[in-house]
Amino acid sequence: MSDPVPAGTTFVSATNGATYSPGTNTVSFTAGTLTPGASTSFQLTLAISPTFSGTLVNTATVVGADPDP
Repeated sequence: MSDPVPAGTTFVSATNGATYSPGTNTVSFTAGTLTPGASTSFQLTLAISPTFSGTLVNTATVVGADPDP
């Protein structure tokens, strides 16, 4: 999973092995192998700039090796 940190925010922390890359301003998370029906998660904490105004949009991209039936 790849999640660019949205404009107007600053990375604070991430859980469950997710890592932050300051060079690309992106959080990455690798779930490993999951059995059918299994799930995993992580939590991302960001600080919102006090001068931020408008709509905050966060979009993550998930890629898997097997198709989702």
